[in-house]
Amino acid sequence: MLGDLTGDGTVTMEDVTLLWLYLMEQLPDGTTIIRCNADMNGDGVIDWEDYVLLLAIVLATELNAGVDVDWEDFVLVLEDIVASLDIDVDWENFALLFEEMVELEDDDMEFANLFSSAS
Repeated sequence: MLGDLTGDGTVTMEDVTLLWLYLMEQLPDGTTIIRCNADMNGDGVIDWEDYVLLLAIVLATELNAGVDVDWEDFVLVLEDIVASLDIDVDWENFALLFEEMVELEDDDMEFANLFSSAS
């Protein structure tokens, strides 16, 4: 399952933490990740863009469970995270992957519009 780095059948903040540690080259001895599940955008490289996408999916899934979410603010937070990591994100592709992976209660939400305005 894409995003499940531990192999426990779920995608949680534990997976996000593991990916962070992997990218920082600080995985504890004996700890491994399922690499094929870590390449969130399918570009063949496990990098910070995968981290941001995994983080967004986990947060959105948790937030979407009965909490009223201001999705425009959510996108702004993601933009801040991307800026702090000093990475480039293909926001159009990001929006498409995000919409595929997150089941939103508001089926009419067009994330492509929100993410495409990201700079």
